Formats: sequence, structure tokens, C-alpha cells
Amino acid sequence: MTNYIRFVAIMGLVGTLGFGSTATWSLPAAKGNTAPLEQFAAHKTDSVKRISHRNWQRVLGVMFVKDSEGKAKLDYGRVSGQARSVLRRYIKSLQEAEISEYTREEQLAYWLNFYNAASVNFVFLELDALARKGSSASRNPHRNPTLRLKSALNSSKGYWYTKRFVVEGTRLSLADIEHRIIAAHWRDPLMLYGLSCPAKGCPMLMPQAYQAETIGSQLTAAAQTFVNRGDTLGVRGSKLKVSSVYAWHSDMFESDDQMLSHIRQYGDDFLGTRLRKVTQVKGETFSWKLNGALPQEALKAPTGMFQRGAGASNY
Repeated sequence: MTNYIRFVAIMGLVGTLGFGSTATWSLPAAKGNTAPLEQFAAHKTDSVKRISHRNWQRVLGVMFVKDSEGKAKLDYGRVSGQARSVLRRYIKSLQEAEISEYTREEQLAYWLNFYNAASVNFVFLELDALARKGSSASRNPHRNPTLRLKSALNSSKGYWYTKRFVVEGTRLSLADIEHRIIAAHWRDPLMLYGLSCPAKGCPMLMPQAYQAETIGSQLTAAAQTFVNRGDTLGVRGSKLKVSSVYAWHSDMFESDDQMLSHIRQYGDDFLGTRLRKVTQVKGETFSWKLNGALPQEALKAPTGMFQRGAGASNY
């Protein structure tokens, strides 16, 4: 796994890079301390222990619904007070694990699910704060986008940089999990697609929790979803505008040729045809809008109950 989804504010244009050259990326990478946390390199090759992600799957099962075309959509408004409690207990249980006692595959699923669950919990913390203030954004953040996504992901004092979690006695932030653990100990750009922030421009949260036994195929599916999504890349003739996710993680690619080759692995036939004409990267794109819906009527559902409906898990 190579360097991972950090949400640094780098919204300026990228300098033009020729794909025929071997020039390395000149884009900034993650800010802050990215030195590896060596204690989390420890693992047990022959361990048969497993970490349960059942509660995370329960929450995901409620959050995802299918649209008229059968595509999975994220709907935070379906998650009631009881479901939020399940999410908090899941995050707490992850912090109680002795993660060094597990295999590398089990650890990878653990860290990806940890990161994504904590990212979702951030949305609910923000909504609770806005509700206490009586903000209309707590009812419909699409109309009044006051959820602090950008500052939470970019500010050194934001949610992503606050050391609010403890694993094996070490205080961690989401930035630490992303860069100092996942990016430092798994060296493969594919892992980039497994880290989902609440912003629409990030790789999409997938409907299934990551599992050690299937993590390779799950990450491949996540990569294909992100690369072929309409807002990830912009191809205009020979010029390519890339998602800021690639700019923020430019240090995972030795050259622009390598980055383009990586993207081509996951492009469909239509995108692949267009990418063959690309000779330079010029600019980047990213959406800071919330990646899911929060309809007012869903938020009015009584607490203590999971919303039922398409995509909901019964338990």
C-alpha cells in the first residue's frame, strides 16, 4: 500500500507534465508528520484470530439504498440514534484490539474499516453540533453547506489531525492511520481507494465492510468505481485533469508515466480509449460536497430505531 487519502487543501493547478518523460511529480504530498509508526509494523503471520466488523456492516446496510437505476447511494438520514450508538461501540471495540496479534491481511481490513467508520462518525458529530446550534444545515446540508468538511480535512486542528483514538497505548489521528500506518506499512497505490472521507471527491464508501479474505477484490472494485466515476478525471484531447486525491498522494508514483499507467489499469473501455491520447496532466478537480444525502424526513425518524427500507440490514 502506498500513500493514502489525505485531504490537504491543494486546489491550485498542477504544472504541465509530459507523459513521455521520466520526470517525477512536482505536486505537494501530505502535510504534517508522515513518519512511519514502527510499532504498527508488528504482526503474526500464523495468527488465526479474526476481528469482527459485523457492527460496521450493520450500519453500512442501513446507510446504503439503491436508486432507480439500481446503483448504491449513501443516505446518512437513514441512520437513527440507535445505529449511531452501534457505530460508536464499533469504533470503541477497534481501539480495544491488540492489533499486533493479527495477520497483515486482518490488520489492513481493520485499519481501512477503522478509518472509514470514524469518517462517517464525523458527519454525525457535525450534525449533532449543528442541531444544538439550531442550524438549518443539520436538516439539509446540501442547501446550506456548513458541515466543516474542508477544514476538518485540512486544518491542523481539524478532526482528521486530532489524536482522538488510542490503539495499543498510542494516540492516533485519522491522518496518522492514513499516512503513518497504512501508507507507511502497505506499499501499493491500490490502497488509496479503500480510504473514504465524507467529501464527494473522495473514493466512494463501499457497501461492504473490508474483510481479510476478500480485501484484494474489494479494493480492485473500489478502484474501478473511482477511476470510472464521471468527476474523477477530466480528459480534453491530450490533457488530463486528475482528482486531487492523486495530487495529494503524488509521492506514491515515481513518475507521471507510472501514475497514468496505474489509472489505465482500472479504466473501462471508453475511458481507456480517451486516456491513450493523453500527453500531459494539467489541473486537478475535487468536490467538497457531502458524499451522501440527509433528507429532512429521514432525520425526523424516531431515535432508538434503525430505518428500514431498500438496502437496510435486518437484525
